[in-house]
Amino acid sequence: VVPRISPTPEFTPPPVTRRTLSNGLEVLIAERHSLPILTLNLVVKGGDTLVPAGKEGLASMTAELLTEGTTSRDALGLAGALSEIGASIDANGKLESSTLSLTTLTKHTARALELYSDVLLHPSFPEKELARVRQQRLAILQHQLDDAESISGVVFPRVLYGQEHPYGRPDLGTPKSIRALTRDDIVGFHRRLFLPNNASLIVVGDATPEAITAALEETLKGWRPGEAPSAALPEPRQGAREVTVYLVDKPAAAQSVLAVGQVGAPRGTPDYFPLTVMNAILGGQFSSRINLNLREEKGYSYGAHSHFSFRLGPGPFEAGGAVDSRFTKEALVELIKELTDITGPRPVTDAELAFAKDRIIRGFPNKFETTFGVAGTLADLVLYHLPDDYFTTYPSKVEAVTKADVDRVARTYLDPSRMTILVVGDRAKVDPGLRSLPFVKVINVLDPEGNPLPPAAVETEESSR
Repeated sequence: VVPRISPTPEFTPPPVTRRTLSNGLEVLIAERHSLPILTLNLVVKGGDTLVPAGKEGLASMTAELLTEGTTSRDALGLAGALSEIGASIDANGKLESSTLSLTTLTKHTARALELYSDVLLHPSFPEKELARVRQQRLAILQHQLDDAESISGVVFPRVLYGQEHPYGRPDLGTPKSIRALTRDDIVGFHRRLFLPNNASLIVVGDATPEAITAALEETLKGWRPGEAPSAALPEPRQGAREVTVYLVDKPAAAQSVLAVGQVGAPRGTPDYFPLTVMNAILGGQFSSRINLNLREEKGYSYGAHSHFSFRLGPGPFEAGGAVDSRFTKEALVELIKELTDITGPRPVTDAELAFAKDRIIRGFPNKFETTFGVAGTLADLVLYHLPDDYFTTYPSKVEAVTKADVDRVARTYLDPSRMTILVVGDRAKVDPGLRSLPFVKVINVLDPEGNPLPPAAVETEESSR
């Protein structure tokens, strides 16, 4: 006898308790006493969006150097002290935030907090380590120039937003910007942004609000507030009035990387849940329309997708993937077809809606598997000004999405007639097919960093083929 499938168990995220330290630092505490582990995640508001043009990569370089030594410990000494207690400290500089996290066994909380505060308050940013990290970053950027998907990841935001907008700049930097960064730049970025009144600390694990608040008061008593930076994001530039096509030549490439999209919605949009469900159906899961078409039915790709990058401002919507270069034109036609179909000609079905919502809800607990995962997930509360019960009500808000909601947001946020298209591939193979498409008027040829090639260079390339 085959046993009956049991119902999906209900999952409830840990509740959040808020405290504020005397220096103004906001602390969010989620208790989890099942294991003797504690994770802290300091979320600093601001990343490369607060960096001027020409300094791209400053946020991530600052974060990388935070753990490379303090005024009392060099990098090896810090690593050794953490290793003795089995703790880890990680830093990350992103587009809109910077983070500094600590994971430790509860019994070593006092010692771990001492090391954590030393990294946070007294980083030395040694010139020797800066030189080493700079060379590592330049090697990464050089490798990106040889990788089609990395090229697409840098160039697509640039053609969508333009270099003037922070979302159009690479947060890892460029070879030019990384070479130009100085220790003074890094010290200044840390001094301006890493302030208690410009950050929130998320604590997850085996600690009570009373105990951890008292420990933090003592450990961070030397951290003083200052004038927090503020920089309003500029509005994204006006979208294209028609399909706009860009091409980065990658000679002899066996695959072409396609990116098709437009400016989407901010994280705070009231349409967040309908957009999430709509995207799951379109290209956000293995059984999505785009993947079933390009991978399963046509065999053009090993995997195709779509996603919205939700940010403080309107982030990008992008659909695409790597496809067999022989079928670049055909794959692009199918992508546009799927984007068109979901906006009206082929609306979502009851089965698609139910399956997508079920997948999202069943996958939701994965965000809370570890203390580190919980701390990262709860960062959204402070970054995007979400209510404390946001994740408690998340499944019910997904379940409440209707077909009418999905149809509406598809028509509102997707306009296939005005998409920006980027192709990274062998121009000799793909150019003729692209030019034969009725919606392709002009192909703008770019170099791997997204700079337009001068007409003479384009003509030289054409004459050599």
